[in-house]
Amino acid sequence: MQECDYVRRDGQVNPDRKMVNNTGAFASLSAAVFYNVLSWRITGQASYANSAAGFIDTWFLHNATAMNPNMEYAQVIRGPKGSKVGTREGILDLHNFAKVASAIQVMRDAKAPAWTTARNSAMVAWSKRYLTWLLTNPLSLAEKRAPNNHGTFWYEQVASIQVLVGDSTGATNTLHEYFDGIYQNQINVTGDQPFEAVRTRPFHYRAYALGGTLVINQIADYLGWNAWNITTAAGTTVQDAVDFSMTLTDAENNDPSELFPSVAAIASHYGDPTRKYATYLSQHLPKYTAEAYYFWDQASKGLTRHNPRNIIAAGCKFHGFNTTFKQQKQERNLYQ
Repeated sequence: MQECDYVRRDGQVNPDRKMVNNTGAFASLSAAVFYNVLSWRITGQASYANSAAGFIDTWFLHNATAMNPNMEYAQVIRGPKGSKVGTREGILDLHNFAKVASAIQVMRDAKAPAWTTARNSAMVAWSKRYLTWLLTNPLSLAEKRAPNNHGTFWYEQVASIQVLVGDSTGATNTLHEYFDGIYQNQINVTGDQPFEAVRTRPFHYRAYALGGTLVINQIADYLGWNAWNITTAAGTTVQDAVDFSMTLTDAENNDPSELFPSVAAIASHYGDPTRKYATYLSQHLPKYTAEAYYFWDQASKGLTRHNPRNIIAAGCKFHGFNTTFKQQKQERNLYQ
């Protein structure tokens, strides 16, 4: 039987990927680690932290099950003319690492018995090896140059790992490089995101890209500097991008839930004197204040690594807002 070539189509996902759904598995893993650690910090029940540590062991540290610290075969293109190795876009599949890094920060700061010195050392060693790959491999460096959400999430992922391994200077330099580089052309004068607007699912990609930029802003907060008012070449900010996306919610059957976490984050950091953000959320989701993203916005508001008011916020500022409302409802039921 002759094997057919694979054709790339923007916005369409090859269903074969679910045969070995590592991407979905890592999203579930990162959510499980993050929410179990929060549950431990809130309730004090050791079983939650033990579960989180066990998940980290399985994915990163145990020889029999650990992921190799690279993305050499991520999103490989199959077929006779396939890539044989991964593609640059595959690096996006580990962008949820920010949740893992946040959970580890909480366990470190709160001195969780489950997060032992040996486990911490092993995780730092794994992360340093992966970071070296990200900073030197041609696939990764090609992804870094992507002007759209792919490039954004490259910077988000690298900075979160640099924080995890204790390289605050490196993380700060990474974020400055993002804001001085690709960010400058990501939001135009109207607040639209031109590199996402041309995609086949523009509203989805606008919301998705905003998640990456918001996490980058939160990492900057954690490192002690304010990036929220940094403007693009057009003089616009991430707030302008969220405001523009809000005007598109009812068009073309767009799913507003994809934007909810970003709207809540913007309201938390910029304020909501006219209540336009609260009105938007309440119109679509009357009980939005019961959602997880609303909770951690309040917990992290105004905090930095140097002046934490509570342990939860000090470690959870950059967990990742790039999950939708529906996904978050599912995540809260995972791995209890």
